[in-house]
Amino acid sequence: MTKFTKLCFVFTDEEYTAWCRSFLGIPPKTTIGNLSDQVGFDYPVQACLAWPHRGKSRFLDADGCHAASHCPPARRGVAKKHTNLVRVLEQAAKKAGLAVRVEPGAYELLLGDLSKTECRIFPKKASADYTKKQAVIDALELAASPACAMTEEQKGIHLQSLINELPRVAEDDRTGLRVDLAIEHKLTGEARWVDVTATHTGSPSYADGEIKAVARRQMAACISSMMDVLDPNKMDPSPALVARETVKFQKYARLLHVASKQVTEGKRKKTPVFSAMAMTDYGEVGPKSAELLEIVNQFQLKSESDGRRSDGCPVTQVVKDFRRQLYVDVQLALAAGTGRMMCDVGRVWR
Repeated sequence: MTKFTKLCFVFTDEEYTAWCRSFLGIPPKTTIGNLSDQVGFDYPVQACLAWPHRGKSRFLDADGCHAASHCPPARRGVAKKHTNLVRVLEQAAKKAGLAVRVEPGAYELLLGDLSKTECRIFPKKASADYTKKQAVIDALELAASPACAMTEEQKGIHLQSLINELPRVAEDDRTGLRVDLAIEHKLTGEARWVDVTATHTGSPSYADGEIKAVARRQMAACISSMMDVLDPNKMDPSPALVARETVKFQKYARLLHVASKQVTEGKRKKTPVFSAMAMTDYGEVGPKSAELLEIVNQFQLKSESDGRRSDGCPVTQVVKDFRRQLYVDVQLALAAGTGRMMCDVGRVWR
């Protein structure tokens, strides 16, 4: 009989039912009551009471596209989905004997090498004009170089003048970039910065690319079957996930650039590895979400170093149970957040 440990997040019956309806394509439960027949739907639909917003349609669909289209009442579910995933990874990393920090900012990630004011050069939301301002990065490299002839006071004045020329950032964006998790192996100095993101690939904005990708995989599978060879496209990821990972890597590249310079200066042992853990609401995991496998590997090493267990359970079985539980918890975290989105979507919002 399969046993599961207690979840590190809340997953209510209401959320589970709502997620099951969405996953199976069953019309959502009546929560608002203004049911009507609409063109494009083969079932009576409810109209969102918080509309208009960024969503293209005001009607609540079975798949959850409206809930994922920035409907204000569904924001709590979006936040819950993200928080659940972070908690699952945090708990697993701690069980693997790794040190974990949740949501550290640029100041902590860069070991305090830059002041909190200087860390504003890494905003959470960088405009196209902002990303072109490479002069600050170049100035930081020059100031850290042994060949720099400026005094510490002159360095500070020069850097501050460049920072002052940067475009103004939003009032709620004064702390700079944060990652969801900073996972570190204390003995080896290896660090992994993890940022979690989830997307709804059934949304109209992704539908065209997703359908084309599915068609390519089906064609490749058919040809491979006819030729009796392995299907090269069988494990191709969702194009929306690949795009989301690319955006995340570009966003945090500047932080990693400074961290790599700290390695050459002897301020840290190894350059951190960045992981964008991208997932869909349907449970698909992005191709570069390597932290799940890394956490499992670290748990295996810890279990082997701990020696023989008092319950006599072999290490291979312990690691197998840990891996299964981790992947199940990730899926349940997605389901709980998506279910909450479906429960709250369309309600009155102030």
